[in-house]
Amino acid sequence: MQIISGKKRGLKLYPLSGKNTRPTMTRTKKDIMNIIMNSQLRNYLVGKNVADLFAGTGNIGLEMISLGAKQCTFFENDKQAIKTLKQNIKKTGFENTLIMNDATNIAKNQKFDLIYMDAPYNLGLTEKSIDSLIKNKILNTNTLLIIQVAKEEEIPNIENFVIIKEKIMGGGRVAFLTHKS
Repeated sequence: MQIISGKKRGLKLYPLSGKNTRPTMTRTKKDIMNIIMNSQLRNYLVGKNVADLFAGTGNIGLEMISLGAKQCTFFENDKQAIKTLKQNIKKTGFENTLIMNDATNIAKNQKFDLIYMDAPYNLGLTEKSIDSLIKNKILNTNTLLIIQVAKEEEIPNIENFVIIKEKIMGGGRVAFLTHKS
């Protein structure tokens, strides 16, 4: 596992042992970042505040900082994953990070331009996180939401948001959603 593009390209990250998390496959990460960086979606990332929900090792959020995100807030509650996430943040030297605990209970008044969500599959955590984002008014007209679910799962319907791209990647389904404005 490594940073595949941007300022820290090629930097190896610490993996997470055990089966409590499912890391995003390198090919999937590459596809997601290519979709963002090779389209107008890059405007949601470069110089912006991003969030990595169910962050695990921080693989996706650190990639986004490497590509030019201003700051990344990581949401993770597994103790071993948080330990590895902190090691990876230190290894990258990125200081523009925050670590929060519960992706299903996000505090009000947080604003993100891009939110990446890859919850453990088939446990209903994607829906709980979306409910928290809506209830606490985190989603706004300027938010890009990227959701990864199991291939057989449906992308949840979110009021006032529309899927602009959806693709099967590895064992998952990834959707990019923006406000219907």
